[in-house]
Amino acid sequence: MAGEHTPDQVHVLLAEARECLRADRLRDAEVRCRQVLQSDPSNAHALWLLGSVLRKGGNAGFAVALLERAAKLAPLEAHIQHSLGLAYRALGRTALAENSLRRAAALAPLDAPVLVDLGVFYLEQSQWQRAEECFEAALEGDPEHLNAHLDLGATRLRRGQLAGAIAAFRRALEIDPGFADAQSNLLYALHFDPDTDSQALVALAEDWGRRHADPLGRCVPPHDNDPDPERRLRVGYVSGDFRTHPVAYFLEGVLSQHDRNEVEIFAYSATKIVDSTTRRLQNLTDRWRLIAGLKDADAADLIREDGIDVLVDLSGHTDGHRLLLFAQRPAPVQATWLGTFGTTGLAAMDYFLGDRYVTPESGTSVSEQVVRLPDSYQCFSPQVTAAVGPLPAATNGYVTFGCFNRAIKLSAKVIEPWSRILNEIPDARLCLKDPAFDEPAVAEQYLDLFRANGIADSRICMLGQTAHAEHVAAYSGIDIALDPFPFSGCTTSVEALWMGVPVITLPTDRFAGRTTASYLHTLRLPELIATNADDYVALAVALARDTHHLALLRGTLRQRLLDSPLCDAPRFARGLEAAFRQMWRHWCRSSVEGPGK
Repeated sequence: MAGEHTPDQVHVLLAEARECLRADRLRDAEVRCRQVLQSDPSNAHALWLLGSVLRKGGNAGFAVALLERAAKLAPLEAHIQHSLGLAYRALGRTALAENSLRRAAALAPLDAPVLVDLGVFYLEQSQWQRAEECFEAALEGDPEHLNAHLDLGATRLRRGQLAGAIAAFRRALEIDPGFADAQSNLLYALHFDPDTDSQALVALAEDWGRRHADPLGRCVPPHDNDPDPERRLRVGYVSGDFRTHPVAYFLEGVLSQHDRNEVEIFAYSATKIVDSTTRRLQNLTDRWRLIAGLKDADAADLIREDGIDVLVDLSGHTDGHRLLLFAQRPAPVQATWLGTFGTTGLAAMDYFLGDRYVTPESGTSVSEQVVRLPDSYQCFSPQVTAAVGPLPAATNGYVTFGCFNRAIKLSAKVIEPWSRILNEIPDARLCLKDPAFDEPAVAEQYLDLFRANGIADSRICMLGQTAHAEHVAAYSGIDIALDPFPFSGCTTSVEALWMGVPVITLPTDRFAGRTTASYLHTLRLPELIATNADDYVALAVALARDTHHLALLRGTLRQRLLDSPLCDAPRFARGLEAAFRQMWRHWCRSSVEGPGK
């Protein structure tokens, strides 16, 4: 019969299809799978391979149908269950995804890739203890599995285990010193470490840039952008957070107020997530480009084709960043802003956008040239309209301190002064909030730190995961917010202020340690900014003892915030556009004069 293949021919075709799949030659792999299925429609191996090809190509719906057929034909094949679980996960069918991935792990209990993908599933579902168990099991079978170490570190960060996270990232780098993601994640983790100073952070970022980014920029062709210093600029924003995410809370108002006579706005989205926030942001841009499925080189080519003049990174070394795209210098002017927590370390990143508080003239530790915006370096758009309630202390009869920052920020060096505050105000309570506290083991870990400082469990309240509206509304039970250090609050601090809750902060030596101080300076509340740990304790104690002043702040903070530059999107947009224009004029001068002039 025409189209039939001998067993030897089928074996060769399937082997070639596997090789094509590994090499991302998806079309070639698909052709070979279909050749086999034409003569043998019930070949489970061909169905599995074709399903895997379609899933990898973004056609998870078609992939599931093929993989379900393969699983019925070969129910004891772990690799088929594994691929089926990944396809279900891509479709958001979480219960089926978990079932298939767990079945694959049961069929192949020592298969590290299966265990890693099951762990990633649990990580995405915020089931961090289960995720950690999966990654540790994967490493028992394959102690040098790089992604298992990487994901184990990420999970430990979510569980507030800083030392363990740092150890996991360092182990991955011991195995492969060229593992860019591990070094980037290590850099991120060390920003939470009070024993790592800002100079060490800059050195690690610059080392990452030299190893992974700078080589990509050696053969970049010259830009042919029109060097007219006053023409309308094409500005591109690159982010993996164009969705319901804190970055969007600070970007939306700016996009809505950009002067389209001055700038044409392009957005390059590095996430496939599309939600209501994504759609609002799309409507605020002139051009929307999805680059989530593009390789860095292809995304860089697209940006260059769009003729972008100023390209803005909104991620730094956070999850989903595309810094290696910037390394290929697709635009003549490149800057990092907003979503970053410190320097990128890239030679190709020209500017770092800050303000006089987060990037002061003395003590600024970034490798880029600093451009200071006129007021705060951020512009907040309130997302929740919950009313400011009365002062909780007036009803409770005691003051409630609070911190809604991630657990990973709460080191022993933070909990010690907090405990001193509680010891000074014996009837006070402290409320902590983070999804990590939903795990009893994590909550116990932090209670132990308070117990070591003489604080009874009854004085500590721990809240876990809630929807964002409920998260913000929970500030109604807080009298005074305590900012962690060396990594201060960002969204948590401005949302506390929005809810009428003053924030006591202690700025540190790094950019990420000064965000709350920037807010307070902008609101003209420098009296809430401490100079050292003893001053931090004294400020918190004094404020707790003055409930009259607390009530006054409670009633005025929201309006103060609304009246400040922090919520003045038109003013902020003009300042940001002036910064873009300043950077662009500099490039135009250098373009006309040539290097060395």
